[in-house]
Amino acid sequence: MNIIKRRRKVTKPDGTVETRTSAHWYVQWKDANGRTQRRKGYTDRAATRQLAAKLEREQARSEVGMTDPYAEHRHRDIREHLADYLDHLDTVGRSASYRELAEQRVGIILDGTGWLTLDKVNADDFLTWRTRRARNGSTNGKGIKPGAKPSARTLNHFRDSIRAFLNWCVSVKRMPANPLAGIPAVEGPEKVKRRAMTEAEITALLTGCPDDRRFAWMFLLLTGLRCREAAALEWQDVRLMATRPYLQLRQETTKARRADRVWLRPELVATLREKAQGSPKPSAKVCSRTSRR
Repeated sequence: MNIIKRRRKVTKPDGTVETRTSAHWYVQWKDANGRTQRRKGYTDRAATRQLAAKLEREQARSEVGMTDPYAEHRHRDIREHLADYLDHLDTVGRSASYRELAEQRVGIILDGTGWLTLDKVNADDFLTWRTRRARNGSTNGKGIKPGAKPSARTLNHFRDSIRAFLNWCVSVKRMPANPLAGIPAVEGPEKVKRRAMTEAEITALLTGCPDDRRFAWMFLLLTGLRCREAAALEWQDVRLMATRPYLQLRQETTKARRADRVWLRPELVATLREKAQGSPKPSAKVCSRTSRR
């Protein structure tokens, strides 16, 4: 390998041409294919010679199959890998909400740990971030309310999101192993104990809600569908003429990606038949409003 100074001709404003020599030294060599390669060094010649020696060792190891297969990805910006992972989620058909949560959670962890590249990821940094998050809560309002302390379930969601991202990096040969694979889950009580609504609560809800929301709430309560599943439901999915009326869900509209059949209760059948008067278009939405509030 040779240590050289680059020279180039520059045309000055008065039309004269002068040759300028770079301030930096360069390392120049021929690769295994006979092509000339050049790498910028330093203004110090001795330091550039050290760089040349390092490049020569790497070339020698490459020729005998001793190169690091992950070298190309180790020092790339970790958010470039994250962007590729999010594109992967789109490709395999993950929902927009799943993609959004993955991007948000992994981004929060990267901000909190200061990881810039994959080779900086380590279990100690993650555990320190998780402990700080559990003790102090959110300082920027992302993920949970500002200042509120997250539940064990929330912390485990963060862990699962970053591990899924790193597992993908391993699967596509961008890193040799997932440094967070052995991180245990956080144990703790469920902060919000969920239960079914009582009949009195359901009656109060349907009686007190605005008219434009009453049908949507009743529909959700009597079918058990998620808001987005109900919002995607079309009249062509409603089988009111069957011996036992039912909803035929389309695979692409359900969270589980299953074309399930949902049997309808008699009180809902009567309401649906009333709304179906006038023969709505098959592609028309059954629920015009499925607000979560």
